[in-house]
Amino acid sequence: DSLQCLLGEPATVAPRRRWPLAVAAVTLAACLTLLACLLLLPVSKSKPFVATLVRADSCKWAGSDLPTKVNSRLTAGTLVLVEGIATLHFESGATVTMEAPTTLEVSDPLHCRLIEGTLTADVPDSAHGFAIQTPDIRVIDLGTRFGVTAGSMGNSQVRVFEGEVEIDGLKNGATKRLTEGN
Repeated sequence: DSLQCLLGEPATVAPRRRWPLAVAAVTLAACLTLLACLLLLPVSKSKPFVATLVRADSCKWAGSDLPTKVNSRLTAGTLVLVEGIATLHFESGATVTMEAPTTLEVSDPLHCRLIEGTLTADVPDSAHGFAIQTPDIRVIDLGTRFGVTAGSMGNSQVRVFEGEVEIDGLKNGATKRLTEGN
């Protein structure tokens, strides 16, 4: 360097390396893009499981939008049983057995809708308040075993095998309690 100064030649300065700065800028941009995608894109949430199909004896299904294989975990949806007997175990602990022909809409761990057909429900304390809606009434469990039959046009019937249920939606707007044997 000192020799170049004496000769009057300009000293050459080593160029500064700018690539670490470029790498940092690219990394920061990538992180900001990822963060924006996570915050702005809609998150696809899967439906929660409502029940499990635990038994299916000689079953034929038609028009169901839920899986019909034994041990299938079910989300909200409809089951259409045209032959056989099938049992669902709800996440709340309630067990519902359907006898064909039956169309059942599974709603959540404490609710289902019997569109038409026949079912029995065995409801432990953990599922107290489990409700079955039919075209004309709603049957609410008060700790029991009961059966419900419903036609698509109404005229539902309830039979309490053990315990007590409450029935809403009667023609006069009243509620009614049924106990064992009624």
